[in-house]
This record gives sequence, structure tokens and C-alpha cells, in this order.
Amino acid sequence: MLAYVVLWTELPCLGFYVAPLNRFSYVLSLQRFPFPCPTRHTKHAGPATTSAARRYGRRAWEKHQAADSTEDDTTANGESLVDGEVSKTKRASGSYQTTSTSTMEGRVKEDKMISIKTVTSPIRPVEANGIRLRFRMKVILAVVAFVAVILFFYPSCKSTTYPTDRFGQHTAYNSTYPMTAPWFSERGTHYRIGLITDLDHASKNDEKTWKSFYKKGVLVIKGDRVQVTWDDAQPTVMTSSLAQGGRSMELSELCVFNGRLYSVDDRTGVVYEIVQTGDKTVAVPWVILGDGNGRSTNKGFKGEWVAVKDDTMYVGGLGKEWTTTTGVVLNTNPQFVKTIGFHGDVAHHDWVGNYNAMREAAGYSYPGYMIHESGVWSDIHQRWFFLPRRASQFSYNEDDDEHRATNLIISCSEDFQDIKVQTIGKLNPIRGFSSFKFIPGTQDQVMVALKTEEDRGAIATFISVFRVDGKILLTDQRIEGDFKYEGVEFI
Repeated sequence: MLAYVVLWTELPCLGFYVAPLNRFSYVLSLQRFPFPCPTRHTKHAGPATTSAARRYGRRAWEKHQAADSTEDDTTANGESLVDGEVSKTKRASGSYQTTSTSTMEGRVKEDKMISIKTVTSPIRPVEANGIRLRFRMKVILAVVAFVAVILFFYPSCKSTTYPTDRFGQHTAYNSTYPMTAPWFSERGTHYRIGLITDLDHASKNDEKTWKSFYKKGVLVIKGDRVQVTWDDAQPTVMTSSLAQGGRSMELSELCVFNGRLYSVDDRTGVVYEIVQTGDKTVAVPWVILGDGNGRSTNKGFKGEWVAVKDDTMYVGGLGKEWTTTTGVVLNTNPQFVKTIGFHGDVAHHDWVGNYNAMREAAGYSYPGYMIHESGVWSDIHQRWFFLPRRASQFSYNEDDDEHRATNLIISCSEDFQDIKVQTIGKLNPIRGFSSFKFIPGTQDQVMVALKTEEDRGAIATFISVFRVDGKILLTDQRIEGDFKYEGVEFI
């Protein structure tokens, strides 16, 4: 297309470029392309003829000049034979004919044409160049506008088009997030959110299946005002027959990854994809994560938090040593982190040093402990963020653990060498964080978080919103139902 535009901008002068040397064809070429361009004329030599000579070719131009001189001499000789008055009687198409109205001493008949001379109307060089410049400028502006429109729409198309192989798998990472585009009203920006439950022993559905509840709602944010509402429909029930030790579907987190929604079972180590098929929501097994380094035990990994970094899924555990109910250390398997590529490839990473660095920075060094159930990587801040669920300066004890919740927010550099700790609101020792996400469109400055209570068998879940600097935008709002929701995500 660019070549076409260039050709069109040069079209006004094609008549001059391709005109042959004989006068008749030259005149036809000018009539065919009557655009303002340098023209050949004999009585108005100047910048135009100089420019034309350069463009037409020196030798060809000299031939034209010689032809003009010959015709001028012929015309002069013809006029000297005229004995009577010469009249100019005919004008047509920018040329005139000179005819004789008297006798030619017996040699020339009346009305015989003795000379034909074509004169093209001289065009001022400055005016011609100005017209052509304006024409070219319009073409250039049109091309620039066209390219700008293409570039404007290209990014939006790129974000929604992802090639797949013959099995329907993406060959490039799908960065769509959230899955449902937000919409806007006078109330603010609306986002679809989803929650997932970890029912522990109550996840048993029947003899061969286990269940989890999937709840949906809408979060609306406008400035520092936030509102959360839930769908009228009852939470969706998802079931699975995969189990370990008689337990299953104790889903600990929700995460959008590669344009799809995933959750992890903290009993079996199975990562499920949450798939909508018609009016049903199904948990489809994707990968199985082994405990620890992935090669030392047949037990599934107790995944508690899920994050996305560099197009890779990170699945983390409790972050503390695995101990007996009285605090005796058995292994460090929960201090491993799993990474999963979008094709399902799994790698195992020892994060003992990273977890210990966080709890030391917060003042809970061993034999103290810190339990993590939520973690997120921020591309904007280039830091890890964690909201520990529980922590203590004393060794782990199952009975006391339920009353050791935290109100901490911890941010760490990528190498965990720079760690910052601060508090959020007032501490409630039985209400700890179980999940959080940054609200899209807030430059990772605002978080939505879940808090759960487990006190003497009573269970409740709360949702709250606050800024990374600790300012609370939505105080704890209880979610209907006596369920422990442990995952929140923008769906």
C-alpha cells in the first residue's frame, strides 16, 4: 500500500517524465496529465525550465530547445511571405492557429495555414510547487492517520488472540486478566469475583465423592469507596472422586493462569481447572504436586497459596516446618514451592531460606513460626506480598494455634534480601488471612482479602478491602454461610 501511495504522489509529473521528444506526443502527454508540474515553454525560461531540464535529461532538453528554435525560424519565414494582414482567428485547447487572409503572390492560397505553433500556458514555479506540496501533505496526513488507527486497535486484538496446537493447547501464554472484562457505571468499576471453600472433613459428599462450593459476586470500586454483593443463586457444588486418606476437594486458593481458572487441593496435591460446561461448573484435574522435593514421598503437596510470576504458576505451602501437634519438627516439606508452566511442567524449589527470612524480619524466629495461606507477586512493585494467617514467638501447638492470627502485610524483594513488615487495622486473634488479590486497575495499591475464623468448631469468613499502606476501605464484611472460603479471585 505504501508503494501505491508513493506512486500516486508522483503521478502529477508522470506526463513530463515519459513525454517523447516529438512535439505532438508531448502535448498529448500534458493533456492526459493536466497536473501542475514543470512544463516546457520557450518564452518563459527560468527556474521551471531549469528544473525540468534536470529532470528530463540534459540531452533530451537540448533537443527540445533545438526543435523550438527551428519552429520559431519557420514561423518567422512564413510570416515574411504574408503580403496582407495576419489575423489570429482560431483558439482551441490552449493553442491558436495563425492563418493568412491575403494572397501569397500567387504561391499561397487563401486561408491556407502557414504556421502552427503550440504554446502552453506558463505556470509559475512557486505556485506549482505549492499546489503539489499541499497535495502531497494531504496524502501524507492520510497515511499517518491510517497507520495510527491500525496501531491503536492492534494491542486490543493481540491480547485476545492466542495460537493453539492440534490438541487445543495454547502455544503462547494467555495473559487475559481478569477473565471477565470489567464494566462501568456511575457507581464505579464493576468486577466479577469468585470464592472457593475448604470444608475440611465436611467436604465428604457421599461414599465415593467429595465436594467444594464455588460462590460468585461483584466488587464495585470508585476511589476509596468499595461495595461487594453476591449472586442470588446458591453457590455451585463441585465434586471429585480423587482422594487421599479419605479426604479430598479441600480447595485452598483460586487463581487465573493462562486465561483459565485453577484451584489446588491441599490434601491430594491435585491442581484443578475450574471449567464452565453449559450450566455446570466442573473441577477437572490438571496436574498432581508431590510433597517436598517431589521425589521423597508419595504424599500430595499441601498447597495453600497460588501466585503468577513470569507466565509461571507458583504454588506454596504453609511455609513452616512440618511438626507434630506439640511442635516436634519432622521435615521441611511445607517450605518447598512448586512452579508450573502453562503446559503443565512442574519444578520443585526449596524456599526454606525465604520463609525463614520473612518470619525473622517480623520477629518470629525459630522456635517461633509463621503460617502462610496467601501470597501474590506484583509485576508493578516487582515484589512478593504475603499476608500471614498465623504467627507466634512460641513453638507450634494445635490448640493454641487458632488464637494466633496476624494483621501483618509483608513485602519482599525478588531475592528476599529486602523485607518490609507493617500492620493493617486492629488485630483480631481468631480471624486470620486466608487469601487476597490486588484489585485490577489500582496499580497494585488496593487489595481484597478473605479472613476466616475457626474457634471451637465455629466457622465464618469475612471479606475486606484495604490499601498497601494500611488504610482500610471496606471493614470486615461477613459472607453468608458457615463455610470457610479460602480462595478469592477476579474471574
